[in-house]
Amino acid sequence: MLARTAGHRAVAILNKSDLPHACDDAKLTPYFEHIISLSAKTGEGFEELLSLIPRLVGLGDGALDGALITNARQAAALARAAERCEAALYAAQSGMTPDAVVMDAEGAVAALGEITGETVTEAVVSRIFSDFCVGK
Repeated sequence: MLARTAGHRAVAILNKSDLPHACDDAKLTPYFEHIISLSAKTGEGFEELLSLIPRLVGLGDGALDGALITNARQAAALARAAERCEAALYAAQSGMTPDAVVMDAEGAVAALGEITGETVTEAVVSRIFSDFCVGK
């Protein structure tokens, strides 16, 4: 399973840092450039994760100022992604099952994919083509 991370920008996020570790971080080092320990219960480690994200997507250490969002469709997708991230965090902190947390996280990834072009729904295609005049 870990071999699937080869060639991808992957981050190991180890939850429950407020409890004794059952995982040896050294075993993950060959597969992940970044290993973040956090606690959904206490919030420990979230700042480290949030500061890492802009660097991973090529924005360096600079603050996100919205300069990459070029239209309302992208802004709406970004807002949906933020809402789903908040929902995933709430689910994790509330003790919901992991699949509930993953559903919200996957929703955030899908919304971000609309911006990057990795996720394209019929509605997105229709919206894009409604902005262009296509001759017959």
